[in-house]
Order: sequence, then C-alpha cells, then structure tokens
Amino acid sequence: MSRTLGGCPLVLLSVSVLVSVLAAVASGCSGAAVDAREALSVADVATGWYPAQSEAGNKIVPVLSFRLDNTGAAPIGVLQVNAIFRRSGEELDWGSVLVRAVGREGLAAGASAGPFTLRSARGYTGRQSGDALLAHGEFVDVSVELFARHRSDRWVRLGTFDVARRLLAPAPAG
Repeated sequence: MSRTLGGCPLVLLSVSVLVSVLAAVASGCSGAAVDAREALSVADVATGWYPAQSEAGNKIVPVLSFRLDNTGAAPIGVLQVNAIFRRSGEELDWGSVLVRAVGREGLAAGASAGPFTLRSARGYTGRQSGDALLAHGEFVDVSVELFARHRSDRWVRLGTFDVARRLLAPAPAG
C-alpha cells in the first residue's frame, strides 16, 4: 500500500517487515561472525609470580603474559580477554582480570595484539622474601584459564596455563 505526502510517495510497512529490514541492515554493518577460538593463537606465553605492594609484608601475585595473533583470514574487531586464576584443586576463582584486547579499530588478519600482562589481585603475603614464599610448605600452585569474547559472542577458552614457581623481576621505573 502506498500513499503520497506532499507529492512524494509514502510506503507504509508493517512492523514485522520493518524489523526484518533493520535486522538485515544491522547484520550487514557488523561484518561476518568470527570464531575467536579458530581465528586467534596465544603466543609468547610466560607465567610466574610478581612482587606486589602490601602493607602486611612481602606479597607475590600470579601473572600471565601473552600475545594474541590473528591467524584467521578476516580482521577481528572488539575483542575482550578474561584471565581466571585458580589454586590447584579448587573450583573457586582466586582472582580474575578482564581487559579489552582489541578495540573498534580491529586486528587485521596476520597481525598481533599485545603483549598483555595480567596479574591477579590475590596472592601470598608473608614476612619472608618472594623466593621463600614460593618454597613455603603451604604454598599451593595456581593455573590460569584464558578466555576471549568477540563482540557480544559467547566466551571461548583459548587455553589453560600453569603458573610457574618463579619470581619475576619488577619492571624498571621510568
């Protein structure tokens, strides 16, 4: 059905047709869906324990450092990564870090993002040195699961990494 308004044709669309048109336009603007698990590779993985600030004594926290490589054929836009730290034998999170890895500018095919260094806020604190904390009889090892989410898709696991029992040197100031 059409009418004119001031000499211009006016087309009246049903609500369902309008919704279908808007959905088609929106999906065309967002680009093709990307499977983050297949398009991303985790590279240059390093783990360890980092000295952190604490008023109660010396503190060490688990750290995961890595780079993401886009091994797919298409660019990837808006990507978040989440690192979940867990003590061995425990189901509960022992800390997590969520970061935006790729913004709207996207990550071209064959390009890399990072490096990223993700530190848990939780760790071990004591009067001993960091090395002594790592050797303590009650020390429990930690692993970290790395997840990624492209846009508003579901989270996918990129890998699980054991945190090495080694003390990392603090970055130089300046």
